[in-house]
Amino acid sequence: MLNLKTIFLSNNRISKLESDVFKGLNSLTSLGLINNNLSIIESEYFNGLINLEKLNLNGCNVKEISLSSLPNLKILDLGSNYINFFSQNLSSLLELYLTNNPLKNLTYPLITSDNSKLEILGISNCQLKFVDFEILRNYPLQTLGITTNFFNFTNETFNGFKSLKRVKVDLIDVGRLSVLFPTISFNTSF
Repeated sequence: MLNLKTIFLSNNRISKLESDVFKGLNSLTSLGLINNNLSIIESEYFNGLINLEKLNLNGCNVKEISLSSLPNLKILDLGSNYINFFSQNLSSLLELYLTNNPLKNLTYPLITSDNSKLEILGISNCQLKFVDFEILRNYPLQTLGITTNFFNFTNETFNGFKSLKRVKVDLIDVGRLSVLFPTISFNTSF
């Protein structure tokens, strides 16, 4: 069992994890805990998972999270939780999904390093009133999901993005943004 690469513990009504629950599973690269009841996620839950690359906590009722013990995490799904503030230092991330959270404030220490690798960011269906597009322009973002929030796109919003190829926006914005930024595919789904 020590060479186990993937664990899925989804839909099990798990409400608490012990700090050493994954002890000895150094080879684990993917962990799915979808649809459990883990309202607080502390960094010691994942102690020893130095090779973990994918963590899916979608629909787990998460309110608070600390992931500082996951230096190699590449894909993080925190969709459909109760997170209203997110600030993690996870510069190894390629994909981050925060969709369907009451997120009011998104700070960027998670990806502010000069060598950020973030390619996909999902922040649709949140309660964001502001997104700092100046900061997002510095990332190698290729895909951005940003529908159903509380701000409007200006005619300058997507200027300066070097790698951005696909953006999920509200239907009302698709036509105008497609004309303004013809090299980016704007649609209502991915």
